Amino acid sequence: MEKIKIILAGALWGTVGLFASILFCYGFSTYQVGAIRFILSAIFIIVFALFYDRRLFKIKIKHIFLFALTGLFNFLTTICYYNCISVSGASLACVLLYTTPFFVLGYSILFLRKKINAVCVLSIICCVVSCCFASSVFSAEFSLSGFLLGIASAVFNGAVTICSVKLIKLGYDGLSVSLYSFIFGGLISCFWIKSLFTALFTCGINCTLSCVFIALTSTVIPYSLYFASLKKVEEEKAVVLTSSEPFVATILESILLR
Repeated sequence: MEKIKIILAGALWGTVGLFASILFCYGFSTYQVGAIRFILSAIFIIVFALFYDRRLFKIKIKHIFLFALTGLFNFLTTICYYNCISVSGASLACVLLYTTPFFVLGYSILFLRKKINAVCVLSIICCVVSCCFASSVFSAEFSLSGFLLGIASAVFNGAVTICSVKLIKLGYDGLSVSLYSFIFGGLISCFWIKSLFTALFTCGINCTLSCVFIALTSTVIPYSLYFASLKKVEEEKAVVLTSSEPFVATILESILLR
C-alpha cells in the first residue's frame, strides 16, 4: 500500500509542468509561480491540520532548523525545476529531476551511513535510463542552462528527501514534515505574495483553477503521501517508485502543451 501511495504521488507530481506552463502563459515568472504554489499549499495544509489533528504542529525547537532546511530545499527544487521547464520543456525538466536517486544515494551514504548494494545502484540506473527513453529526452534540443537547472533541481530534491527521512526517524509524522516544509517554503515565497492575489482574483477562472490545482493536486497531496510512506519504504526505493512522474509529465506535455 505504501508503494502505491508513492507511485500515486509521483503521478500527481507529473501534473506540475502542466499547471506551471498555464501560469507562465499568463505572464507569471518562475519565482511567482513558485510563490503561488508554496503559499497556497501552506494555507491548504494549515487549514487541514487545524481540523484533522493539531498535534501535527508540535515540534521541538532544536529541530526547527531541519524543518526550515526541508522547506528551503523544497523551494529551491521548485524554482530550478520551473526555470528548467521554461527553458527546456516539461518532459526534459522532469527527466533531469529524476537523476534525484543518484543524489539520494550519495546523501544516504554520507549522512545516513547507509550501505548500498549493487542491485540498488543498478535499479537506479535502469530507472533513470527508462525515464529518458520514455520522455524522448534524446531527441530534445540540448540547452546547457536547462541541463544545469534540471540537475540543480535534482540536487535539492534529493536533499528534501534526506531531510524528511531524518525528521521521520526523529519521530515526526509525515504530515508534520509536509506542514512545516510548506510553511517555511511559504515564508520564503512571501517576497512574491502580490502575484498570488493577482493570479487568484484578476486573471480569470482558468488561472485561479491552475493555482488551486498546482497547490493541492501537484503539491499538498503528493508530498503528504510521499512523506508518510517514508516511514516504511527506504528512501532509495521511494525515489525510484516516484518515476511515474516523468511518464505522466511527458503524456500531458504531448497531449495538452503542444
